[in-house]
Amino acid sequence: MLRAGKVPDTPGEQAFPGALPEEGKEMGAVSSLGLPGLGDSTYGVRRLRGPTRGFVVATVPESAAYRPLFEARNRLLKIGLPLVGLVLLASFLVARSLLKPIHRLSAAAKEISAGNLEVSLPVRGNDEMADLTRAFNEMALRVRESQQTLESLAITDGLTGLYNRRHFEDAFDKELRRCEREGRTSSLLFLDLDQFKSYNDRWGHTQGDVELKRVAAALKESIRATDVAFRYGGEELAVLLHSCPKEQAAHVAEKICHAVRAPSLKPGALEGRTTTISIGVSTYPEDGQGVRALVDAADDALYAAKAQGRDRVVLARRPVGSAATDTSPGGEVLRRDKLDNPHAAGRSVRE
Repeated sequence: MLRAGKVPDTPGEQAFPGALPEEGKEMGAVSSLGLPGLGDSTYGVRRLRGPTRGFVVATVPESAAYRPLFEARNRLLKIGLPLVGLVLLASFLVARSLLKPIHRLSAAAKEISAGNLEVSLPVRGNDEMADLTRAFNEMALRVRESQQTLESLAITDGLTGLYNRRHFEDAFDKELRRCEREGRTSSLLFLDLDQFKSYNDRWGHTQGDVELKRVAAALKESIRATDVAFRYGGEELAVLLHSCPKEQAAHVAEKICHAVRAPSLKPGALEGRTTTISIGVSTYPEDGQGVRALVDAADDALYAAKAQGRDRVVLARRPVGSAATDTSPGGEVLRRDKLDNPHAAGRSVRE
């Protein structure tokens, strides 16, 4: 027998430490074992045939036996790991591209629920996510339009289409703040349809509504795009004239009076079928520096216009050291009447 390519000095004296084939089997399993003088080795055992009894053991150093496997493993690691990394990166990028539109939709939905309706998402491609994004943008647009409609209805008078009193107070207060900051002058017109109660009694409330709408339309056509008209209440209207001194405001008021009066001057017009208006004018800052003061000044001037015969314009005057009031004789007489009997003054003159 040979050991490491040489015949041992005393063959057969040293027992083989590994496992031998079972009885009846010619070959045993291939195993690894640390052999004396050989180190870690992989071996195989075969039973000898014929008259010679014994076993043949073939050994290979473990490093040589597993070298192809180690080399294959190293090649796999060098090639496989980068491939696995690329696959994972590609999967991450694909998942991100798929989830990013969903995250955008989720964030946009939260913005809308928080009250920010100015949301519009970019649409990329023509796949299902693009269709979903388009549907979301359409929904957001409809919500914005509905919100704008509700806001408009909340501040608009349904009959005349003018802004209502609620918006008047907000808009007038903001305008006065701007005037104070910028050193500007603005004017307020207070308008009232003359003898409108008698008009309703004669022609009916349906025709009264038609006439009120006609006056509102004539009013809007007579002012600038920057000016704002309101229905203050009942047959009372108001106009806020931005950056308008009192002389110019008086000219605008006369223009409005003429526009409202014009249909009654046409040939064939029925007497009393169209109304006229009286207008009081107040100006910031000479007639007051707050909303209430300017409203009271314009209202007093309006009463004066009624007292002087209606269908006319009266400018408010603020005497030094007194509250805003009109200094015309009619205005002064009306204020005394109002103090003595305000209800009678309202019935006899305000119409």
